[in-house]
Amino acid sequence: MITLILRTNPARGERSHALGFVLGELLIFVVLLTALSVWLLPIALEARQKENESHAREYLRMIAASEQVWQREMGAYVDLRRLAESVPNPPQHRNHLRTPGLAFKSPMVFDSDGIGHRGGYRFRIGNNDHGRPVGCWAWPNLRDYSGYDTYWIDFETAKVSISSVAASWNDTPGTLAPDRVGLRPLGN
Repeated sequence: MITLILRTNPARGERSHALGFVLGELLIFVVLLTALSVWLLPIALEARQKENESHAREYLRMIAASEQVWQREMGAYVDLRRLAESVPNPPQHRNHLRTPGLAFKSPMVFDSDGIGHRGGYRFRIGNNDHGRPVGCWAWPNLRDYSGYDTYWIDFETAKVSISSVAASWNDTPGTLAPDRVGLRPLGN
């Protein structure tokens, strides 16, 4: 509601008309905007969270498929940075030894610890007790904002599992493969 404010200057005998907001109306408007944002923000974040989690699972499947190609063609798994920087093979050069495997459509960003960042999630290769890569972790950059679940994929089976590890920005799942007790199969 816009209120017409009459300003008078009794010394000059003048009157001026100006449109404006009364302070109370402005405060009500700010309160309504705040209430709407508090109500709608969790809905928007939940959609973003589900999308990030879905992308993380797909990236893990892509990583596992690429690692299986490296294992088959080179006899060993590789680290995540080398895998992400690999070039896809043209069909006529499928068994080329220098660049076996599949490549990511858009590159991952890596930090100094070799952790890959992509789509609201962080990725790190997990090793067995002998230091051999056996799978990959994926955990949210910021828990409850970019995602909630921590995922693990085993390179041999290419099965994605949800881990009981509650990892986030500074709480990484580590470089060791999880024990089977801390994993539950993904429903889809």
